[in-house]
Amino acid sequence: MIYLDNNATTPVDKRAIDRMLPYFSELFGNASSLHQMGFVAREALDKAREEISQIFNVSPNEIYFTSGATEGINWALKGVALALRRGTKKVIVTTKTEHKAVLNTVRQLEIFNNCCVKYCRVNSSGLVDIENLVDIISPETMLVSLTVVNGETGVIQPVDDVISAIRKKNSQAIIHLDAAQVVGKMPFERMWDCDIATFSAHKFHGP
Repeated sequence: MIYLDNNATTPVDKRAIDRMLPYFSELFGNASSLHQMGFVAREALDKAREEISQIFNVSPNEIYFTSGATEGINWALKGVALALRRGTKKVIVTTKTEHKAVLNTVRQLEIFNNCCVKYCRVNSSGLVDIENLVDIISPETMLVSLTVVNGETGVIQPVDDVISAIRKKNSQAIIHLDAAQVVGKMPFERMWDCDIATFSAHKFHGP
């Protein structure tokens, strides 16, 4: 069989398997436990966080581990919405070409958390209409969530231009990037002035 679906998931690299195997057998401690097995697991977790932070040129305390990109997206979007004071107008801006993890989450926030969701247009090539994006962003916009690379169409958004336009219109808006199809495939520059980025190791030969 010739496998042509790496955008969906990838086989785990043997080097990653070899690094992980001890933690499925003799080093199986809970990283939150207050005993030697827990300390060993915690040390491994902290080391992994440090190594990943160096790759992305960020602080280790900016790295959060979840079960995958879908959980990460839920955590990020709901976390921003729930962090705002009760009674604050909560406007979220996204597009209708996002992954369902984003679309389902913003719909939930609209129904259960009194959020208003506005959808930015995309052109015939799937690129964000930056003029329309600027038009619908307002002082009440708390969050903008966009996909960098579409896993089905392959469209790559002009991230620098998009983020620059958002910052000029509302410098306080939180910007979330779905980078699931970026990491391991193209440079993920720190110059991208986002606040939150989510991605998943299984997209680039991780566990």
